[in-house]
Amino acid sequence: MTDPVLVVDFELQREEEGELIVCATVHNHGARDIGNWSLKFDLPKSIRPRDGTVLRAQVGSHVTLAPTDERVLTTRGCVQLKFSGNLSMIQRLSDLPGGLYVSCVGEDDTLVHLPAALGNHNLESIASGRVLPSTYGGVTVAPAPAASPNAEVGSAAVTSPDSVGIVPRPSRTQRRDGSFHAMRLNYHGCVQSVSASTWLGCMLPVELSRSERDRATLVFVVEPELTDEAYRLQVETDGITIAAADSAGFFNAVTSLLQLSDLDGSTEVRWPCVLIEDWPRFHFRGLMLDCARHFHEKETILRTLDLMAQYRLNRFHWHLTDDEGWRVEI
Repeated sequence: MTDPVLVVDFELQREEEGELIVCATVHNHGARDIGNWSLKFDLPKSIRPRDGTVLRAQVGSHVTLAPTDERVLTTRGCVQLKFSGNLSMIQRLSDLPGGLYVSCVGEDDTLVHLPAALGNHNLESIASGRVLPSTYGGVTVAPAPAASPNAEVGSAAVTSPDSVGIVPRPSRTQRRDGSFHAMRLNYHGCVQSVSASTWLGCMLPVELSRSERDRATLVFVVEPELTDEAYRLQVETDGITIAAADSAGFFNAVTSLLQLSDLDGSTEVRWPCVLIEDWPRFHFRGLMLDCARHFHEKETILRTLDLMAQYRLNRFHWHLTDDEGWRVEI
């Protein structure tokens, strides 16, 4: 596949006044200069042009930007356009400007539209804190480094050295040196951790057996001062400790433990040493499955419930009856 002629990089920066500044750098990798041009894309948000940029039009979500000095986009050169909006304007990949293209006047004075590909961006994954790679427009470009060490615009922030690949991202994370390896886990639990330990035993590829606390490598500890569904997960080189106040907190902790696990061969699991303190931002985290209009096999539903559990969704809306269909015998 040939490389795109026009590529647009996006750099997101946080301003003290509470705005998100977006720097769009248009690169011309073609063999000809482009004059009298404008950048066009779709972005369903209200935006304001910054220095050096004019907002020629915004019709619905369709935006037209151009440089104020009408500079030529030279071959192998680039031009930067800037605009701003609310901090929440861009928080995920789907929020980035889409349908990128450059309009210019051709040799016969007709308007020419040239497609552009999305290049580098510093939009960060909400879950892991890692910059998400660009794969739009048929081109994959290595992500650019974040513009500012203080840029923490929701997900548009720099990569944190303490980030771990857990979805949803934990409230607090502190990475430490070393790791814990195990071919089997001896655990010491409590009444509140029964569901969590049972599910963990089904999901892990290593044997999980009950043990006395002094011999356990996985310990569940009740801490009543923690809030509902909150937990503290500590992985050290000699074992794992999970603290929570209720069964939901213990269950949330083992879902994070599962996401942290790394299979080392077929019989051993490795966990990086880390301290995680987490609590839910939202108490109602649900998913609806419509079986009235679209029938699903039993195995699909059970698989869906397992996936919901892994991502700490706690409400399952099972839509069984509607005017199009009835799955419950009447």
